[in-house]
Amino acid sequence: MQPRLKRQSAELFDCPLEEKLAYPRDMTTDEFYQMGYCGVGQENLDPEQPGDLKECLDCGDFDGPSYLKYCPPTVQERWDRVCRFQVFCKALRDKLLVHFALAMNVSGHPPLLFRSG
Repeated sequence: MQPRLKRQSAELFDCPLEEKLAYPRDMTTDEFYQMGYCGVGQENLDPEQPGDLKECLDCGDFDGPSYLKYCPPTVQERWDRVCRFQVFCKALRDKLLVHFALAMNVSGHPPLLFRSG
């Protein structure tokens, strides 16, 4: 999975800047605030520091076709693979969080402790 995913990520981020900028983050609505493309230096957690040296494409929770409008054709063509990868990552996250809860001796029902939704 990793080599293919790395190759597909490279295909996306090697696209011309104009293509990526056609899918900017929508900063006008809370619902889709984290959807779309963010270029190098556009994101910054500390206003006293320069912008982050990364670019990203946030596609949300992959819950339906409304998210596709924030994704370039490179992602849209592979949407089923992207969704499967997200399911894999969420399952791995849940397993890790259970183990973290057990290691920290947190009481309660570990699979539900860290869930946000």
